[in-house]
Amino acid sequence: MNAFSAFLFRFRGYILGLFAVGVLLCPAYPLFGEAPCVQVLYLCGVLALYALGIFLRVKARMHIGAHSRGRKHDADTLVTSGVYAYMRHPLYCSNSLVIFGVVLLHLGLAPAALLWILVGSLFELALARIEDRFLESRFGEEWRAWASRTGVIPSFGSFFGKVAKEKRALSRRVPPKRTFMEAFCADSSTWVWLLIINFLVVLLKFCEQGKIG
Repeated sequence: MNAFSAFLFRFRGYILGLFAVGVLLCPAYPLFGEAPCVQVLYLCGVLALYALGIFLRVKARMHIGAHSRGRKHDADTLVTSGVYAYMRHPLYCSNSLVIFGVVLLHLGLAPAALLWILVGSLFELALARIEDRFLESRFGEEWRAWASRTGVIPSFGSFFGKVAKEKRALSRRVPPKRTFMEAFCADSSTWVWLLIINFLVVLLKFCEQGKIG
């Protein structure tokens, strides 16, 4: 791993924190700027992104055990069961979905929102590539065999036909290390930060609405 990759991985949490600050510094999309039906559909879309992101994160943590990699890359085994039978980076995908939700909730469909989504996606993709290089160097042919049949995101064929049957068998090969609720509670700090960010987003929306009103 080169120095830049090591820097990105070690300080990824702080970088995401700065990313969140940058998003929140942009003018908020008015809370009541559209017709009620449009607002409801929009909020449902944001909530769907949050729900899928949270679901993926918890399902991943059920199989990776007590910790993610922290500040230093290390792994005793290559996790290929559970959600990892369908995608290589459920945690980074989860982060991306939550990023999409926060940005869209705060900025709406403004050009700035698309820019922030692009920046966030590229950052998570960079982390995924760093992870791939580490795992390949650590597990060699075992990782290459798994990666050849497991995409960064699930393919359509992952859920239908012979491939889907094989992946379902692979996902059940190793039982999870934690129950869904245990994995959810173990990530409590993540949920606290998510609640704080969303509280700030809503607060800024009301402030922006007060200026307009």
